[in-house]
Amino acid sequence: MSLTYTDLRPGVFFRMDGDLYETISTTVSKKSRQKGSAQARLKHLTSGAVVSKTVRPSDRLEEVSLTKKTYIFIYQKGGEAVIHPEGVPSDRITVPVSGDGYRLIPSGQTITALLDGDDVVSLMLPIKVVVSVTDAPPSIRGNTTQGGSKRVTVETGASVTVPLFIEAGDRIVVKPAEGTYIERAR
Repeated sequence: MSLTYTDLRPGVFFRMDGDLYETISTTVSKKSRQKGSAQARLKHLTSGAVVSKTVRPSDRLEEVSLTKKTYIFIYQKGGEAVIHPEGVPSDRITVPVSGDGYRLIPSGQTITALLDGDDVVSLMLPIKVVVSVTDAPPSIRGNTTQGGSKRVTVETGASVTVPLFIEAGDRIVVKPAEGTYIERAR
């Protein structure tokens, strides 16, 4: 089905110039004696890049129906993540990813993938993950009028800034998209 620039709303998936995009935000404008256009912030689903584009009535947009499916995350190396379907560990799939958020996802974590037919197009980062702290420097409290923080290493090898009371062996909750500490896991 064909879309126009006025159909772009946050969360709409479409194909433009052969690439898949997700609409993040749009602003439709029309000046006198000119045709309308939409200034849109779009997420390129293959590369993960967020771009700003002006979408005009002459642009050909094709609506895409993507499905969500749950996979098991195995590991991330370089710009690729390796996943497998639930219950089928021998069927591994390599997906290109961007950003540092995948460094915080532990092996065995369930992750949601967007599929275009049978092809995995993109992975959706979980909002929160629980990881174990493997290495933490000692908590030396000095002149900390506004609290203190330190860098620790978690089970995936990534570093996270945490409060001074976190020690090696503790389990913490982090936001992978931002790489930030939220709380100590219960």
